[in-house]
Amino acid sequence: MSNASYRDAIFSTPLDRVARFSFDERVVACFPDMIRRSVPGYGQILGMLGLIAQRHLRHGARVYDLGCSLGAGGLALAGQLAPDAFCYTGIDLSPAMATRARETLAAECPDHAMTVLEGDIRHLEYQPAGMIVLNFTLQFLPPEDRDALVERLFAAL
Repeated sequence: MSNASYRDAIFSTPLDRVARFSFDERVVACFPDMIRRSVPGYGQILGMLGLIAQRHLRHGARVYDLGCSLGAGGLALAGQLAPDAFCYTGIDLSPAMATRARETLAAECPDHAMTVLEGDIRHLEYQPAGMIVLNFTLQFLPPEDRDALVERLFAAL
């Protein structure tokens, strides 16, 4: 499958039965269009990541991007920061998202230290970090899991 982005039409076709939404290959193919249309200001949010990092991130610090999707946060940071300015770890639960993010970051940011892991952000051991990005991810976790995760993330900062 190419890295081309397609228009989101996943829910335009009637389904015989109610299907559970998942971040699979069909979603990966149209995700840039889907997020652009469903999250007002998404481009500005990504642009602000680099600005925040430039102002507040210690040189060489670790950055976690939790629920990194296709790695847009990493791309935004790499576009505004030198390769040695940070060490990026993106994490996504979806195998399709993590694979595509890995491919994209390797192709677009070969000089930056960029790692993408497939995993559940609730169960990872976090190393000390200078920045943690959690764009639109917390809402997908059960409410009873959120406070404990936020406390662990705060402790890692």
